[in-house]
Amino acid sequence: LHRVAGTVALETGEGAILAYVEELCPGGLRLKTGGPSIVAHLPSDAAFDLEAQVLRSHEGKIGVRNSFGVEVIEDRAGHRAVGRVGGGGVPVALQVGTGWISVPKRDPETSR
Repeated sequence: LHRVAGTVALETGEGAILAYVEELCPGGLRLKTGGPSIVAHLPSDAAFDLEAQVLRSHEGKIGVRNSFGVEVIEDRAGHRAVGRVGGGGVPVALQVGTGWISVPKRDPETSR
C-alpha cells in the first residue's frame, strides 16, 4: 500500500503487508495477517494509539519493533507494543500470527 491517506482495514490469511502511510485519519489503520510480517511506515509527526501484536515470534527474535519509543513486552510466545504516540487519538492496530511487525517513521522520499 503506497501513499495511504484515510481509514484502512486490511486482513489476509497469509502474506506480508507493506504500507507507506501519508496521513492517519480518525478511522485509523488496521492491518492483520497470519504471517510473515507487517511493515507500516507512519509519519514521524503522527499522533496515534498503537496496538501491535505478534502472537508467535521467531525464537530468539523480538517480534515487534517501532521507531516511536513504544515499549515492547513479551506476551506468551509473542510480543506486544501498546502505547500512545504524540498525544494519541487515532487507532493503529497491527497483528501478525507468526512473524514480526515493524513500525518505522516514514521517510517522505520512499513514499513516492
